[in-house]
Amino acid sequence: MSRLLRLKAKPPRGVVPLGTLYISAKARRLLWAADVKDALRRYADCRWGDYYDDNWIENDRAREIGGRIESHYADRSFNGFWIITEPDRSKTTVLLAEEYQ
Repeated sequence: MSRLLRLKAKPPRGVVPLGTLYISAKARRLLWAADVKDALRRYADCRWGDYYDDNWIENDRAREIGGRIESHYADRSFNGFWIITEPDRSKTTVLLAEEYQ
């Protein structure tokens, strides 16, 4: 990921501390902003997006012990994107599914 843009919106309040929010330039251009904000609210409230049960369990465990949390969502145009929070909760990044390696 070459450049990240800092989101200007306040992070939503919830169970997962998000730290500083970033969004890739490509995701910022392509995704519906309202859908990203909604996904961030759900994510912060531990609703892990389009994941299956095993992935929900992994994210719940990571939240409790301080591991990396990652979830997949889609906007209204069916553009897939990831929300990823670092283990130390210092930053959360939104990026397109195609940008995630």
